[in-house]
Amino acid sequence: MDTRKFDYFISVAETGSFSQAAVSLRLSQPLLSRQVRNLEEELGLPLFYRNGRGATLTEAGRCLLKNARNVREAIDATYSELSQLRNLLAGTAAIGMPTSVGRALSVPLAQHFNSELPNVKLHLVEGLSSDIAERVQQGRLDVAILYSPIRSQNMLCDPVVEEQLVLVSKRGSGPAGPVSFEDLTQLPLIMTGPHQQLRRDLEKAARAREAELQIAVEIDALGSILELVEEGLGHAILPPAALLRDEGMERFDVVRIDSDLVRRTLYVATGPQRSDAVPSHKLASLVKEKLRG
Repeated sequence: MDTRKFDYFISVAETGSFSQAAVSLRLSQPLLSRQVRNLEEELGLPLFYRNGRGATLTEAGRCLLKNARNVREAIDATYSELSQLRNLLAGTAAIGMPTSVGRALSVPLAQHFNSELPNVKLHLVEGLSSDIAERVQQGRLDVAILYSPIRSQNMLCDPVVEEQLVLVSKRGSGPAGPVSFEDLTQLPLIMTGPHQQLRRDLEKAARAREAELQIAVEIDALGSILELVEEGLGHAILPPAALLRDEGMERFDVVRIDSDLVRRTLYVATGPQRSDAVPSHKLASLVKEKLRG
């Protein structure tokens, strides 16, 4: 978080002079003036009366000074607490997610743990959503990212983000533009088996329209689905994150599906606390932050 604008404003307000504030901040006076002017434009109000003797706070400036000090103190206190938390967190962290999510999230999550939480031993698990759900219910995972909530007294499951799915086709053979849900029912599809949530959701939507999905191949492996699409054996319905590795966006034709029926909500679930694990609620907060990003 960039808190410099508060520092600049507070310094000018306390010294009553742009030149003195610039010296204390080790900035050029034109740069300091420009930064304060940008803040005034952002707020839509003048903060200082400028004259030859210095700078005097306007009513808006006095209001901001009171609150800016509070905000600055709150930010400093928050960073201090986070620093202490980073130094204290230790133990293991077992986090599971569907492979399609892992293609976008696993690397940045591992990098964050490596740099910010060096005392935490991270275990990342990618797999089918149903398998991830089973593991977190069994207490083998501390946190799981899922495509459907788990109803259990021992579980906490929060919706975090919504994904808009896309149609993935062999390069040069896909539709030219967005497709409707009705268009999907006319295409040969490569999908996971009927026990997976995405397949169930799509078939339910098709039945509601008295239609049927044309399943060309069933296979429970994302990498194999993409290979079969590349061979031209059918099309796939996937989240964009599934294409972030291996130049997926360049390897295939990818178009938007113009239908609210192909949106999915991602949930973050926490299971029973393991004795050697970092507290689940702390891990869940971190996963939610990275997932939103």
